[in-house]
Amino acid sequence: MEEEIFDENEIKGLMEKYPSKASSLIPLLQTCQEKYGYLPRQVMESIAEYLDMPESRVYGVSTFYAQFRFDPLGEHMVKV
Repeated sequence: MEEEIFDENEIKGLMEKYPSKASSLIPLLQTCQEKYGYLPRQVMESIAEYLDMPESRVYGVSTFYAQFRFDPLGEHMVKV
């Protein structure tokens, strides 16, 4: 699968709405997922840099909560 390229300025614009402290992590993840439909790796790396925390912490928090996705959803969603 080819990795998408995201506009760094757009990502920074989303992040600047939040203070650069650890308590902004979950709201930032939620905002970015609303924007892109999932959490791309490049976006999570940018969040880690903005909040001055290890990428592993951003990934750890995002995998803990079931609301976050790491792959884009398909065009049609089937639930059973």
